[in-house]
Amino acid sequence: MMKSSNSESKVISTEIAHVGLHELMRIIMRRRWIVLGSFLTVLISSIVFSFRQPNIYEANISLLVQRDNKPILGMMMETEQSRNMINNQVEIIRSRSMANEAALLLKARPDARELGFTADTMLTETIMFSTIVLSSRTTDVITVIASSNGPAQAAAIANTVGQAFITRNLSYSRGEFTEIRRFLEVQLPVIEKRLFNEENQLRLFKQTNQVVSLSDESKNLIDKLTSFESQYNLTRVERESAEKRLAYLQGQLDFQKKNMLENVSQVSSPLASGLRQDLLNLQTQMATMTSQGFPPDHPRMKDLAKKIENTKSRLKEEISKIVAQENSSIDPIALSEELVSKSLDLQVEIETSKAKELAQQRVVNDYLGKLKAIPPKEVELARLTRQFELDDNIYKMLMEKYEEVRISEAGKLGNVKIIDPAEIPNKPVGPRRKLNILFGAILGLSLGIGIVLLMEYLDTSLKNIHDIEQFLNLPVLGLIPAIDKDEVENGSAYNSNVASSIAKRLISHHLPKSPISETYRILRTNLQFLRPDQPLKVILVTSSGPSEGKTTTASNLAITMAQVGTKTLIVDGDLRRPMVSGVFGIPQEPGLTELLIKGGDLQKAMVPSGIENLFILPAGTIPPNPSELLSSHKMKKLIQEMRSCCELVIIDCPPVITVTDAAVLAAEADVVLLVIHSGKTDREAARRAKSLLTNVNAAIAGAVLNNISTDMLSGYSYYYHFEYDEDHRKKSRKEKRKKLNPFSRT
Repeated sequence: MMKSSNSESKVISTEIAHVGLHELMRIIMRRRWIVLGSFLTVLISSIVFSFRQPNIYEANISLLVQRDNKPILGMMMETEQSRNMINNQVEIIRSRSMANEAALLLKARPDARELGFTADTMLTETIMFSTIVLSSRTTDVITVIASSNGPAQAAAIANTVGQAFITRNLSYSRGEFTEIRRFLEVQLPVIEKRLFNEENQLRLFKQTNQVVSLSDESKNLIDKLTSFESQYNLTRVERESAEKRLAYLQGQLDFQKKNMLENVSQVSSPLASGLRQDLLNLQTQMATMTSQGFPPDHPRMKDLAKKIENTKSRLKEEISKIVAQENSSIDPIALSEELVSKSLDLQVEIETSKAKELAQQRVVNDYLGKLKAIPPKEVELARLTRQFELDDNIYKMLMEKYEEVRISEAGKLGNVKIIDPAEIPNKPVGPRRKLNILFGAILGLSLGIGIVLLMEYLDTSLKNIHDIEQFLNLPVLGLIPAIDKDEVENGSAYNSNVASSIAKRLISHHLPKSPISETYRILRTNLQFLRPDQPLKVILVTSSGPSEGKTTTASNLAITMAQVGTKTLIVDGDLRRPMVSGVFGIPQEPGLTELLIKGGDLQKAMVPSGIENLFILPAGTIPPNPSELLSSHKMKKLIQEMRSCCELVIIDCPPVITVTDAAVLAAEADVVLLVIHSGKTDREAARRAKSLLTNVNAAIAGAVLNNISTDMLSGYSYYYHFEYDEDHRKKSRKEKRKKLNPFSRT
């Protein structure tokens, strides 16, 4: 049982899905011109837009960012830090400052005017908007993609951005040497000016005091003092240079770990303090032995130098351990190992220079004390000579240091290399016209379908069987398609002496073999089988509102009933706007009004329609009180008389909602037919009409869906397109041939 139930559910679901899709297609086909119009509008717009858009060219440059992995604090910083470094470089390239630098380079190009990079161009915004920077997670390669409306411009932007990035990277790499060079450039003019003044003072002193030279003892003392002061000043300059480099490196480290090494000189422990003292003692011993004349290759001097290097290594190691302990909470991957390593090397170098500088200062002070024993003139001459030679040595030393730093700065290369420069592209990458047109076609189709579905949702009219069954809960007894005027005028049974408006209304008589006539016969059959054991005698035809086709429906239903031999009477019960007499082309007076007011013989009042078995009772004179007449006892008696003299009575009544006439007569009829105009009758109006009829206990047989378009009818299985018979087709062909050649033989 369970399997059977599941299979039935699947079948029902499939049927529902099929009906839903079928209904959707029917809705789209009914409003296909809206869909087609929307489709063509959006499609043409997308075509025009795509072909009016300028071409877009792309050029890209590939850059390799090299990095050195060095051990620091006993570990290798890799992976995440490397990824962060690449990401940092990507953000630098994307920055506005980099775009500004690239814009200045573009404006400085010789072909800047030809490429459109003029001074008034907003190049910075253009570069930021037109460049995309990409990086790979598995490599250290950065790709800069530039787009522009011209191929040469795209290549120029990409290459210039890459060049600006390389220039900034090179400036960063040379930063510490640049700081030292600037420091020396400031010091050299000062020493040079001082040396010039001291040389003049020494020459003037010798001329004034008639002193040419010093004694051997004084000269020897001055030479040694000058030598040690030169060494002392060299050590001081080296220390200051190292401090400048350290300050630069610490500035670079601020954004990664502010103040990590700011107080590294105060980093201390008992062992570190002892090592600093040992280093000072060893430097003092070396300075003393140097002053005593020991050469650098002396065994004791070599032993001291070795001890100094060992002490420096141990001091660096101890400082590294202390830094690692104090920053254990810091993620070392987030730091730059190269900067930290250089900073520690410079810190040890500064500590060593300080110890050496202090030791040399002591030796210099000793020799300055010995100078006091020299005669006054020789002392002054010695002082001037010493000062001149000292500044001369300092100047030479600074010049040598300056050249060394300048060469080092020039030789320092950046860590960014160009892999592939941007080339001028041969073909554009956009706009993607085919894709835009395809998207426009899909969008236009979707928009059209969306508009149709929205209109369908907002349309509250009854359009098909499904609507009537859902909103009115009434069976549909007939589907009447819209009458085509051309079809009526070209029909074989059409008499040219009959007005086309009458022929359209009475199509069941003038075109009995047309598809529309067949639908009225289907309505007749449905009514005949409605109560097979108790034939219907009085049928009331009405609608919810005016101009919904009730008179046409009543007239053609009466014709089809008469065609099968049923004596039929059609009564024009609309005493306000009578239409039946006009449809059949007969006089309106006398009629129903006269019978109700003056009385008379019904048989004499019945007018032959010209169609066998069909009689008409026109409305007569329009009275001032139609509702009172129709609800009178005379009207009830007249309906009983109609039942006796005719086999079928069809009463055409006014709309239900407009007046109460239909509700009054509905109580006297066997059944009521509610005519619904497809696409016009509002749901609420039809529901209100049904409610009014139900309130008077009217027997509503069902609804007749009138004026349906061919698209609506094509979905119903019981509707078929009937062709005229062969004689009609032959006659039509003959008439056409006559019009083309009136002298041809028939």
